[in-house]
Amino acid sequence: MHGRRRAALLVVILLVAVGVRIAAGLVETGVTGPDAGRYHGSAVRLLEGRGFGTTYSPPAYSLLIAMVYELLGRGNALGVRVAQAVVWGITIFFIFQIARRVYSDEVGLIAAGIAALYLPFIRFGGYAGSAYYGSENLSICLSLAALLILLGRGVGPIRAGVAGVVIGLATLTRAGFFLFPLVMAAWLWTVGGTRPVWKLTVGLMVLVGAAVALGPWIYRNYERFGDVVPVATSLGDTFLGGNSPYARGFSETASGYPEYQWISALYPGQDEWSEHPRNRLFLAEGLSFLRENLLTVAPWLVLRKLYLFIAGFGQTYNLSYVLVLPFALAGLVLSRENPGAWLLGGMVAYHAALAVLLHPMDGRMRLAIEPLLVVFAAYGAWCLRTRLRSWAFGGLIGVWSGLNLYVALHWGWIREVVRG
Repeated sequence: MHGRRRAALLVVILLVAVGVRIAAGLVETGVTGPDAGRYHGSAVRLLEGRGFGTTYSPPAYSLLIAMVYELLGRGNALGVRVAQAVVWGITIFFIFQIARRVYSDEVGLIAAGIAALYLPFIRFGGYAGSAYYGSENLSICLSLAALLILLGRGVGPIRAGVAGVVIGLATLTRAGFFLFPLVMAAWLWTVGGTRPVWKLTVGLMVLVGAAVALGPWIYRNYERFGDVVPVATSLGDTFLGGNSPYARGFSETASGYPEYQWISALYPGQDEWSEHPRNRLFLAEGLSFLRENLLTVAPWLVLRKLYLFIAGFGQTYNLSYVLVLPFALAGLVLSRENPGAWLLGGMVAYHAALAVLLHPMDGRMRLAIEPLLVVFAAYGAWCLRTRLRSWAFGGLIGVWSGLNLYVALHWGWIREVVRG
């Protein structure tokens, strides 16, 4: 495909992507999403000059909301959704560029086309997508920007430092990226040539850049709590929620309480506790559970959480993910000799490990890697298309799509029959 036609097609894809997301935003009214009230509250506090208030969530996403409120009016939820639609347009452009640099222009266009209509990126379960208040809308964009910086030719200390700053900003949006600079540094060491000092310097610059971005927020938390709180005080809730006798996915009914309500039952009045002592207590309780059950319950729980990370819970079942996954696995296997794909695979492995150590969170931790699964799926589909006849490839897509559409439409009915 010629350069002008390729550019025109990319522009059409991006316009469709932004338009679909704005339309999805019009469906919702008000501040919606599981954590939306906290983000909204922090944004309002910022506009009133009272600071962020809570440290339960990282600050960057609330800062974005505050900027939109300042420009378009306080509480303007539609303005936030339009801003997020534009952010997703930028994100899909980054997906195109990553696939282009790792594979080819054609694969980049396929990846952008998939991402434009990929359901979890539009309107999905209240956790992500431009129709909801969710920090993933910003963190995914920033994390892809950091990967894109590293995937350029001739990465030196300055570019590595900039990538570190950007992934640090992603961490200030979603705390799960906190240790990912180590993965980036390890990848730079692997592909950085034969000079150990140079490779070490470039890798360290990623860590320095991340420290520069995170430093002011860590210092602010130290001043407030008199202790080191790297990003957020929500880690304890997440860790205990995934490492306890009542961890969801391990023993959903053992406590007799749905979801996180067992925490309130076992720790009366914890909602009134100071957030930092509560965070430390819940971390200690989760670690105690793992130590006491290291050779019995813990291995099974780890496997269970890995399964949940890949498959998701019932309410996170969605046609887009299931259609993409087999092609992503094919693309991942076919990319085993591609150094650029190693970095993308490193992020996939990192978030899988994070979900196993913490909590799969209804597939929420998986959302950070789904843009990369889209890239791998685009490459897998492109490889199959070049190796199969058109009718065979079309038949494969048709059968797979039809099967998953049937399952998606009948999933609740099948689940009820199985449960009896």
